[in-house]
Amino acid sequence: MTGLSPNPQSPRFEAVVNRPGVTQETLVPWLNNSHNFPQDMNFEIAPEDIDHLAAYMMTLQHAGFRPIPQ
Repeated sequence: MTGLSPNPQSPRFEAVVNRPGVTQETLVPWLNNSHNFPQDMNFEIAPEDIDHLAAYMMTLQHAGFRPIPQ
C-alpha cells in the first residue's frame, strides 16, 4: 500500500481537516456522506468506523499547515 488514493484528484486528509471551520462535529457528517461526492472521494466508510476515522483525521490539524501542491 502506498498511502496514496487511487483518485489523484482527491484531497489529502491533512488538507481536509485544515480547512477553516472543520471540527470533529463537521467532519463526521461529511464522512458519513462520502459516497455523495464521487468526483472527490467515491468511497464508503462503515458507520462504526466514522468516529474513529474523524478522530484520527483531527490529529492532522495544525496551525502552520501549508497545502502540498498536487
